[in-house]
Amino acid sequence: MRWLGYPDDSMTLRGLLSVLLLAAACTPASTDVSTTANGEGAASAANDERWPTEFVTGYGTGPALFLSESADAPALGYVSPNVAIETRGAPQNGRLPVRIRGALKVRAWISAERLALRVTEPGKIEGTPAYVGPGDLVRFVSPDAVEGLARVEALPRFADQIFGSGHTGTFAMTALTAGDVPANATPLSTGETFRLPAGQEVPLHATPREVITTLPALEPGTRVEVLRDRGTWKGVRVGEGPYLIGYVNVELADPGEDTVFAAGATGVPSRLRAEADKPLWRLAPDTRIRFDGNTVGILAEAGYGREMNRYEDTQEVDLFVAVNDQVAMRGMVRIADLQPVEAEAPAAAPAAPAAQPAAAQPATP
Repeated sequence: MRWLGYPDDSMTLRGLLSVLLLAAACTPASTDVSTTANGEGAASAANDERWPTEFVTGYGTGPALFLSESADAPALGYVSPNVAIETRGAPQNGRLPVRIRGALKVRAWISAERLALRVTEPGKIEGTPAYVGPGDLVRFVSPDAVEGLARVEALPRFADQIFGSGHTGTFAMTALTAGDVPANATPLSTGETFRLPAGQEVPLHATPREVITTLPALEPGTRVEVLRDRGTWKGVRVGEGPYLIGYVNVELADPGEDTVFAAGATGVPSRLRAEADKPLWRLAPDTRIRFDGNTVGILAEAGYGREMNRYEDTQEVDLFVAVNDQVAMRGMVRIADLQPVEAEAPAAAPAAPAAQPAAAQPATP
């Protein structure tokens, strides 16, 4: 079975550079962020008016942002789940032009597979073994032929990873939103929590003779909620949302305690903590990120950039830029915009000036 990382940014620096170099020579120019008209996002003429114009980003692996709709367009960067996006036109070649209005403002093309919506009411995705609750993300595939329904894909997550290739079915459009989930949303039903046997694959059944899928062998075993007790058969909801529902016939273990990892003391975004041997710079608000001479990103807040290459003839540097863990993108920045990085105070403590520059802590996102 196929495993997808969450999020898998194994290409974060050197891999993304390879993608950029391979595609840059044959890529059409993008639209400048600063000069594009500020019109509202248009619903896709290729589909129908039931397509939303606002989404959030869903789960996925590898680069999500591209310079254009062309299949060989350079990859510009990565986006984490739950980032608000606005569509700016119709899908083309599996991508849509979008705008991100966050701490790092972006104008780019995004893979249509990253278009997601938040669930506002619990329910089963019809035609699948997947179940969702308030706040869960589902990929928006298209409006359904039946009025009021949407075709969505659920990617069940275990141990913060996506399991399998997803389950596509229908769900009520009124129970999907790109905004906040209402505070009074109906919560999921609860059951008694256990764990599957550690290090053992477990079949998940629809009936004793019909296997839905095989749950992965994990250490410790995956947590499940028992919603029905049929003797040796237990009706369970498994995952972290979206979920799978079905029956298991194994001896369940005590849930135990989950390991909680403390947040890092550095303010450097996680995608920039790798490649610590490369220079790290501070960037001020309004710094522009350019690609092929066009502005593809503007910092709305102060951020960081990891220097990959320097070009003295044009007085530019090739940077991997981020303000936070939501968006990170690659592009050219003026050497004059680079500022030294001062030591970062722990996140829980008030920031204080420091005399010595600090290198980013190496880590794998």
